[in-house]
Amino acid sequence: MNKLAIITLISIQFSITLQQQCTSSMHERCLCITSTPYCTCSALTSTNTLNFSSSYNSHLVSVVSQGCRPCPSNCLRCSSLNVCTLCLSSFELASGQCIACPVNCQACSNGVCTTCIAGYYLDYQTNCQTCPIIGTAVCTINSLQSCLSNYWLDNNAANCIACDINCLQCSSTTKCSVCNQGFYLTSNYSCSRCQTQCLTCSDANSCILCANQNLYYNSTQGLCVAGSTSNCLISSSNSRCSQCLPGFFVDSSFLCV
Repeated sequence: MNKLAIITLISIQFSITLQQQCTSSMHERCLCITSTPYCTCSALTSTNTLNFSSSYNSHLVSVVSQGCRPCPSNCLRCSSLNVCTLCLSSFELASGQCIACPVNCQACSNGVCTTCIAGYYLDYQTNCQTCPIIGTAVCTINSLQSCLSNYWLDNNAANCIACDINCLQCSSTTKCSVCNQGFYLTSNYSCSRCQTQCLTCSDANSCILCANQNLYYNSTQGLCVAGSTSNCLISSSNSRCSQCLPGFFVDSSFLCV
């Protein structure tokens, strides 16, 4: 083996080691995008695009020589591994730490609840009590104000009535506005099942997303088929990837690199 081949092999092995080193310490929403020591990492957003901030991004924080690391427990954004700047719901920020609010409380101040979670109301002692009617989203001590998404508030605002079993949001027992996953809304506001190959659909004959997320819907063939992009986990078309396999990221051309 010549000297150049040996150097190349060492370089590849070194890069793999660094990838593994970064992967072992990465947060689940942190992607490695280079192979420099402790690799530079970037946060994966909800739209599967790479977005990195030097101070924070989602549940991640950039640490010198360590890439992206998770923020402290129950923290949404942080400025270091130990200092939080924004807490998750039901936690209060105090001196850079996230302190749990009282039970069933969504927001609190100085340990006192100000807003309860869905299905509970704040009593005169600032405790969260269960709303008396099943399916309630928001209520007060004296009244019912709104229902959960799969219930509708009757005309007298006195009761929450369940939507059809396949309906996610409705305005009456017979009028659905949003169907559950795997169903589509018909012209008479009822929910019908999609084809078995579809995760979501707009009608009985086509898919929006395939049940097997490794596939994409080819409208010409009327089938869910595999894309041609290498190292792709979820394809959006034959030549476009929306999510890559671990160790790869989607570039500006929607390829996995």
